Amino acid sequence: MKEISEKILSLNNFDYPETLAVQIESEAEKMHKAGWFFSHSTTDELMENIVLFFEREVL
Repeated sequence: MKEISEKILSLNNFDYPETLAVQIESEAEKMHKAGWFFSHSTTDELMENIVLFFEREVL
């Protein structure tokens, strides 16, 4: 069985794509250190947020 977690990042808070990339990488590293693995990402319909999906096995 898998457990799923989401992290939502607002796309409105970033002036440069590099800043957004650093934030995404930082969130992914934090989650990985906690035992989570990146699954996929998506944006909402208005392109205001990016949602990062993580999962891990539940024992």
